Amino acid sequence: MKRKLKWTAVVLAVLLLGFGAAIFLWPRDRITAESWEKIRIGMTSEEVEKILGGPGIKAPFTSQRMKAGPQVPQTIHFWRGQNGFIEIEFDNDGGVMDKYFQEIHDSESNIVDRLREWLGW
Repeated sequence: MKRKLKWTAVVLAVLLLGFGAAIFLWPRDRITAESWEKIRIGMTSEEVEKILGGPGIKAPFTSQRMKAGPQVPQTIHFWRGQNGFIEIEFDNDGGVMDKYFQEIHDSESNIVDRLREWLGW
């Protein structure tokens, strides 16, 4: 009886360690309000991609915004994550001209994300 109890304890300990490691190592969503706040006007597209984890989806159009002076064509890139949507407008030199974040309330988040949220990680 003691032998079965020891093996059960070992199996449970391994499972708990594996589950704990999965929670800590599970990739986190980079498209968040915190990531958006790190992006500054004038940053290069490479710096933005480093913060957001990769290149965004380039919009099939450019924006013509009226500034003080001539119009400046812009390229718009989008990033979508589980919890939000980020839009960045770049100028012709690849610098950030404007940024936008929209929070998404996704009711279909996975168990690991819900557990992290509940634990405050």
